[in-house]
Order: sequence, then structure tokens, then C-alpha cells
Amino acid sequence: MHSQAVIALGAFAIFFVGIALTICLVILKKMRQQNAHKQTPTAKSSDNQKNH
Repeated sequence: MHSQAVIALGAFAIFFVGIALTICLVILKKMRQQNAHKQTPTAKSSDNQKNH
């Protein structure tokens, strides 16, 4: 019983850590995408289109 409980707790800990890492990665990707969109000004793109 004790070994099974330890294995169950270990599996749950690994599972929880995996979910936390995936959530952190998703949040980081969203933050990077938002920063990239903010860094690229839309005015320059519209000006380039008008020039062409």
C-alpha cells in the first residue's frame, strides 16, 4: 500500500508540474505575440501601402 501511494503521489506531482509548465509556455507565447504586435506599428505598414 505504501509503495503504491508513493507512486500515485509521484505520478500526480509529475502530472501537475507538466500542466503548470504547459500553462506557463502558453502564457509566454501569448505575451510574446502581443509584444510583437505592439512593436510593429500599423502606421508604417499603411504608409508603405500608400506609397506603392
